[in-house]
Amino acid sequence: MADNNSSGSMVPEEVATSKKKAMTSAERVRKYREKQKLINPNYSAQESARIEQIRKNRLLKNPEAERRKSRETSAKYRAKKRRAETFSTSPARSGFKSPQGLGRAVKRLQDVLPRSPNKRAQTITGLAKRHGIQLESKMSKELTKRSLTDETI
Repeated sequence: MADNNSSGSMVPEEVATSKKKAMTSAERVRKYREKQKLINPNYSAQESARIEQIRKNRLLKNPEAERRKSRETSAKYRAKKRRAETFSTSPARSGFKSPQGLGRAVKRLQDVLPRSPNKRAQTITGLAKRHGIQLESKMSKELTKRSLTDETI
């Protein structure tokens, strides 16, 4: 069994030449912070104080711009929150697993509905009322009795 390694060992070539995967920037920073916490127990407090000092210095340089930026950020956050609330009240998802299932159910109902357009509309309106579904005004016609008025009699 001839091996091409110059060291003369019987290690497979893939293992001998494999390199350690490079760390991402986030991994490097995480490793650095963990090391700092081990070395200096007050690292977190010092880091917070350092960042706070940077913010204060920035505020001293241009307070009006910082206030305006803060107001804009808050307004954007509130608008985003309002939009999220609006979308969260969307109608419930369909109870059918697929659009074909819904189509099949509708077809079954259409097959058993009356052929007369007026009776069909009244039947659908009655079903909607029983199940608490609001229909458009043009769809929900009230049933009228074809009786003579009191004045005629």
